Amino acid sequence: MKLLCSIAHVSRSGYYRYVHATQKPKRNVLLAEKVRQVQEEVRYRYGAKRMAHVLSKQVQEPVNHKRIARIMREYLVGARIRLRRHPEYWYRQRHTERLSDRQCAPNMLNRDFLASCPRKKLVTDVTWITCADGTLYLGAVMDLFNRQIMSYSLSRRNTTATALNPILALASKDHIKFLEFCFFFQYPVHREPFKCISF
Repeated sequence: MKLLCSIAHVSRSGYYRYVHATQKPKRNVLLAEKVRQVQEEVRYRYGAKRMAHVLSKQVQEPVNHKRIARIMREYLVGARIRLRRHPEYWYRQRHTERLSDRQCAPNMLNRDFLASCPRKKLVTDVTWITCADGTLYLGAVMDLFNRQIMSYSLSRRNTTATALNPILALASKDHIKFLEFCFFFQYPVHREPFKCISF
């Protein structure tokens, strides 16, 4: 190599610097392909720092998050930012009180999530489950006494029925009196179905 460099009138350090510079784009292409594979697995939810942490474990060597951020910009494999669920004014301060605070229902539990007997404190919520063929929305009613799921429903769409069906099924099956608590629901569309239940 020393003889070839002397014939070409270049230094060995300059030659190796050139080789290193020409091989770097190839490594970037390989990293970009790995980034694309990981993003497809996680549905494009990872940012540069989290992606660098994952790739460092895969290649068994440290990967700088700034380099990953540059590759994600150049090859368009960055995280896809979800839109806000509420309009912009929802997050602002209005008249020294947030709009979200003024529209919330009364705090019945006051962060006391322990119950002394069954069916004294029932809570409900809706969550989503990511599957291979789409998203499923799960609405459930849980008893805080023993964390038992009393009723649930699955749906392909996140609608009002997804939240209300477990409550209505439990009310009609076990004759639990929700009528005295129905006015604590925030929206009238959630309170209306309970007026039709007779106990």
